[in-house]
Amino acid sequence: MEEPLLAADDIQGNIAPGFKLPFQCLIGMKGDKVTLLEVLALLAPKITTMRRAAAYHIERVAKAKATGIFGIESFRLPAQQQFCWINLAMGRDFLRRLNIGAPEAISPAFATGLYDHSFDLGDSKDPSQESFHDNWAMGNKESHPDLFLLLGSDDGDTVQAEASALKAQFGALIHYSEFGNRLDNDTEHFGFRDGVSLPSLRGYTKEGTYLEPRKVKNIAGNSPEYASPGSILIWPGQFIFGYPKQDHTDYRSATTVGMTNDPDLVNGSLLVFRRLKQDVQQLYADTDAFSAVLRQDPTFASYSGEKVRAKLVGRWKTGQPLTRNPDDPTSPFDPAADNYFLFKVAAADLQLENGGLIPGAAGDFFGEKCPMSAHIRKVNPRDLPTDLGSEVDTLTFRPMRRGIPFGPKYDFDHPDNPQNKQERGLLFLAYVTDIQAQFENLQEKWANTSDKPEEPKGFDMILGQNPAGGRWCQFNGAGQPFQTMAKYIIPTGGEYLFVPSLTLVHKIIAAK
Repeated sequence: MEEPLLAADDIQGNIAPGFKLPFQCLIGMKGDKVTLLEVLALLAPKITTMRRAAAYHIERVAKAKATGIFGIESFRLPAQQQFCWINLAMGRDFLRRLNIGAPEAISPAFATGLYDHSFDLGDSKDPSQESFHDNWAMGNKESHPDLFLLLGSDDGDTVQAEASALKAQFGALIHYSEFGNRLDNDTEHFGFRDGVSLPSLRGYTKEGTYLEPRKVKNIAGNSPEYASPGSILIWPGQFIFGYPKQDHTDYRSATTVGMTNDPDLVNGSLLVFRRLKQDVQQLYADTDAFSAVLRQDPTFASYSGEKVRAKLVGRWKTGQPLTRNPDDPTSPFDPAADNYFLFKVAAADLQLENGGLIPGAAGDFFGEKCPMSAHIRKVNPRDLPTDLGSEVDTLTFRPMRRGIPFGPKYDFDHPDNPQNKQERGLLFLAYVTDIQAQFENLQEKWANTSDKPEEPKGFDMILGQNPAGGRWCQFNGAGQPFQTMAKYIIPTGGEYLFVPSLTLVHKIIAAK
């Protein structure tokens, strides 16, 4: 099947290619239908499309390569400066009042909401805990948003000004507002480089132009196909309604089974939002203490706190995977190879379109380098068959993950800095067309359990939310298991939302 032409002027840009902007703000609104329609009418001309976001990032990346300026500084390179992009999503109650589709038909999980699914996801059932859903900062019983806005900018003052303008005009509707900003080197608060293993979306924005530039010279066959090294190509119906979905039996094939033609859904998506608080101090204290215990045995003398944390994640802080380098975080490496590896079998050398070569990597089926309980292996088993299906079927579970850190950066050099007591974490966003398969399964059946997707080797100690409290993981061959009652990521808000196409937004406004 030929890759589809994407409606790049109708699809919101944070779905793909993603905002990726260094300064963002999330705003939740709840109110009467008439006023919410006024908000929609105001924002509709400002909604940033896939085409606009893609064009901006093409220019940014080209100028970054030409100048050698990367990271947050690269957002100051394009001609467009101090802009504010806007995307939006809608809550199920608002859709019902608009008589737009039936939330139950769109998604049973969306129709009931994240609040009612929180216990299934492992969130606390104890009303005294901040992860108990009635205590959430957003999405609790009283604050399911009708409209959910995402603002993004290359400039912090600009996004602050746009948010202030909305508050001045519609402040009575706003029950949640929070700023996020990218950290240096694209890390998250635990100090690890983030966003390394995102999939790529198949499809064209116009004839002859792929949304995701093809940097890899893929060979024929039924092997995974990549846009860039390790960034596997997935059919757009997994993330956007109205397009072919990923086939369950062939890495490169698509299926129209389950594909919707409902005009109110086409070019839309579903959004999972989770506000995740990170307890950096507790993670480092626990892993340093476990390291000290391990190193009493000479066999494990190399297990520093840094190595223990790398074993929990499956990567060193630099993003280098343990499958490529299990022992020395300081050794030279090629960042282009960070995402190119497999678990079940060896990854072959990969030829690039520019003539370059990404060297292959040995497999790690038994988890001798990257433990079976490591975060990156629990939520993305790559070429491993799982309890839910074959290695190919795993592609159908992948979400299109976005998100941005919130709160001040942790001061690792000065642990007593009062700033370290402030709240920090991740504003997690993921676009899917099947909430259960592409989010709930990963949390409930893999991260929260000790024996899935592989044999019993432990919980995902980073993301897992075992409702029983105690968790453990086994570093293959590394002495006693790491055990703790502590949780290092604590959900403190969230919701399931519908992301409309621009066509639907204008239809709603015209009908008011």
